[in-house]
Amino acid sequence: MSKKLTKRAEDYSKWYNEIIQKADLAENSAVRGCMVIKPYGFAIWENMQAELDRMFKETGHQNAYFPLFVPKSLFEAEEKNADFAVLGSVKETLTHPNLEPIGWGKFNKLVDKSNIPIYSIGGMTKNDIPSSFDCGGIGIASQRAIWDI
Repeated sequence: MSKKLTKRAEDYSKWYNEIIQKADLAENSAVRGCMVIKPYGFAIWENMQAELDRMFKETGHQNAYFPLFVPKSLFEAEEKNADFAVLGSVKETLTHPNLEPIGWGKFNKLVDKSNIPIYSIGGMTKNDIPSSFDCGGIGIASQRAIWDI
């Protein structure tokens, strides 16, 4: 007897992953955070990409590709059953002046790929609390500005 699928309205992400698995379109790879797209799944992707490419180019836009790799330390934190992680530096900091900040956009993408709660760190003030929440964080971590709250 086949397993019933999760209802789409109940949990979209789980439903989508079940559809992909049941249709045998892709599978997880040995590299954490990556997947193997099987031939039929890749054919679907190629058709979607071709149509989107045509639509984008009609508007005068060009394509770009920006792969996102999740830091190994986030996976290690999950494997060690950490209660949370801190991720940054999100903004420029006095303590790390030569470190390129990841910014809120990348913070959000990395939080979306993680299975544990994440605090934002790096240049944080009380004014960054809403941004952290908006980007999927559970709050901020700070060394200096916290005393000004």
